[in-house]
Parts: sequence; structure tokens; C-alpha cells
Amino acid sequence: MATFPLLDRIPAQTVGAAQLQRLQAFATAHNTLIVLHPQTGSPLVYQPALSGFLDTYFPASFAQAGLARLRQEFGNDLTSEEGLQPVEWLRLSQHGAPVSPPSDANLNTTGLGPAPEPGQVETWFHGNYASLLQVGSELSRAQLSGLINQMSEQPATEAAITPESTTAGFWNCLVRHLGLWGAVAVFSALGAAIIILTGTGGITLPLIIWLVASFGGGTAGIIINCAINNSW
Repeated sequence: MATFPLLDRIPAQTVGAAQLQRLQAFATAHNTLIVLHPQTGSPLVYQPALSGFLDTYFPASFAQAGLARLRQEFGNDLTSEEGLQPVEWLRLSQHGAPVSPPSDANLNTTGLGPAPEPGQVETWFHGNYASLLQVGSELSRAQLSGLINQMSEQPATEAAITPESTTAGFWNCLVRHLGLWGAVAVFSALGAAIIILTGTGGITLPLIIWLVASFGGGTAGIIINCAINNSW
């Protein structure tokens, strides 16, 4: 299954070679997460794939707490039924998901060729996503780490989770704006953040690259705004 077209055009120097390789594997893993309901054709989160995804890319405390919260709030949108049709991440917009990343054709027509230099990538983002870069620059390493820690500190069982006890305002903000897809966006954004934070360079451009590559500019803006201001 394919990874994300934009991510495939990013030079290793832009985000770090190890980080880019890990992000590409993380992107490919997104293709296993969603299946279609056999009767209605509506998208469902495939719980066995999600559990493996969380165990692979997240600390154990985050994986346990995130899955527990997802079960509590979106239990009817989860399935463990085998044999259901998987949906490639890039095709989710056909099923109502707010996932519209730039395609290869779009990248070509807007000036980001198949093998750009690192400086060309930054120039392209400033030309096409300047406002996202500006807002994203307000998010520091400490704040990003704080979001990950908040999610990791959630109660690990459904019975212990209440609206009053939750500290994950990022989750609440995204769910308020995007419903189930907001919960999925938490895992996608913070999983990428964990990878990006292992590098020593800046975080703004790599994070915006990931969000645009995986969700597109509109949803990326919601994710960034919720990360900075949970009451947005």
C-alpha cells in the first residue's frame, strides 16, 4: 500500500534521515487502521490493527490510555471482525473523512517536483502553507512533549475515565471539531511528533510536513490550533 505523496518527496536532510524513514513506515501503517462496515459501507476503526499500531509507535501508557478512551467515546465505531475491506488512507475522503492531502498531480502543478532540494521544500511550504507554518511556530518542543505526556497520563480503564478527570484537552478539542476522525488525528499527529522529537533540528517544518502530507491543509490547521489552544 502507498505512503503519502508529499512525504515521498521530502529530502532526508529536511527532517533527518532516521526520522523520515520512521515517518514513512508510520504513514504506511495508517493504511491498516480503517475498514468498511459490511452492510452500510461506513468506515470503522479496525481494533486489532490499531492496537498493533499503538504498541509499535507509542509508549505503553499512551497506547493503553488512548485505546481506553477511544473505546469509551467511539465504541460503536470500532470492530474486531476479520475479513472486512480495508481502506487506504488516501481514499478516506471518499467515505466522509477530513483527509485531503496533496496528490502527486497537485504537487507537480504547484511546483514541488519529485526530487526537490531541501531549500525548495521550505520555499514551497512558505508559498502554499505560510499561515500553517506561522501558527505552528508557536508550538515548542516542551508543549509538544506535554501533549504526549497528557495523553499518557489518562486513566487506563474505561471505568476510570470521566470528563472531569481528563486532562487531554487536545483530544477533546479535536473530537469537538472532527468527531471520530479527531480521535484518529490525535494518534496520527502525536505519533509523528514522537518520531520528530527524536531529532535535534527544528520541529515546525517537519510537523507541518507530516500534517499536510497526512490530512491536507484544512484539517492540519484544526490540529495545530487545537494543539496550541485546547479551547479553540
